[in-house]
Amino acid sequence: MTSSEKKTWATPLFITVVIASSFLLLYYSSNYHSEQPGQQTRKAVDYGGRPVQSIAKPGQVILPKNEKIVVGRNGLVFKGVEKREVILDLYLLEMDPEQAYRKRFSKKEAKNEMILGGQRYRLLSVNDRYLSLKLIPPPTAL
Repeated sequence: MTSSEKKTWATPLFITVVIASSFLLLYYSSNYHSEQPGQQTRKAVDYGGRPVQSIAKPGQVILPKNEKIVVGRNGLVFKGVEKREVILDLYLLEMDPEQAYRKRFSKKEAKNEMILGGQRYRLLSVNDRYLSLKLIPPPTAL
C-alpha cells in the first residue's frame, strides 16, 4: 500500500468516529436531563421571584403570614390574629385576581367549619406567624 491509500482510508474513519461520538454524547446528555424530576429540582417561586415558604400536605394548607398561596380557584393571604379573630385576605382568581376580600372570623367559629370562595375549611391551628387549615371535601351525593 502506498502512503496516499493509507491517508484516504484513515480520514473517512476519523470523521465517522467524530460524528458518531458527538451523536452519542448528545443522546446521553439529553436522556440524562429528561429523566430528572423537573418539579422537585425547581423551587416554587412567587411573582416577586422569592421562594414560596408554604408547606403543603394532602388535605391541608399552611399559610405563612403575608404570603399569598393559591388553593384551587382562590388565593389566600394570612394577615394575622387580632383580639381572638383570624384575619385573612381572599382573592377570587376567576373573578378578579387583584381584588382582596378581607375575612375575619373567630378561632372558635373556624374550628367548626368555614367557607371561603366556595371551598370549605376547618382551622387546625393559628399563631402570629402561621395559619393551618384543613381542606374539607364537598359532600358526595348518592
